[in-house]
Amino acid sequence: MATLSKEKGYNRWLVQWVNPLTKKQQKKRFKNKPEAEAVYKIWVKTEALVSSGFDSGQVNQILGVNTNMTIKDVFEWHYENYSKRSSKKTDTHYKLIFKAFKDAYGEKTPVSAINTLTINKQTGINIFIADQEKKGNSQTTINNYLSRGKTVFDRAVT
Repeated sequence: MATLSKEKGYNRWLVQWVNPLTKKQQKKRFKNKPEAEAVYKIWVKTEALVSSGFDSGQVNQILGVNTNMTIKDVFEWHYENYSKRSSKKTDTHYKLIFKAFKDAYGEKTPVSAINTLTINKQTGINIFIADQEKKGNSQTTINNYLSRGKTVFDRAVT
């Protein structure tokens, strides 16, 4: 069951849920209540639909989730929705991250295929790591790119 609560000692909101499609515990923190409430409502609807017998494809269709989003779509969405609030330096950093993901996977690769994609005997995120190591980037840089890339993908999905 999804829960919405304000975190004690912090000025942020926490949404926790068990994803009914994957059966995994998930949580996400938000700086403001309206964003948290929007995600909370989505998970309450998802839980209700799954308990009514709908499968994941039907739930995604009803909720309007686009499972065919490409890497380019996700980063364009992020640029449109978040670059207005970020500094020039942060914006440039996210553009570098997009270029790194585009170079590793191709900009037309569906985000849902990243985990299962295999290139040169590398699978999933290891494709990205191998590509970055080949370019001579340090493990710290690679981890930073992965962390910020995960932020972009998480924002786009929820």
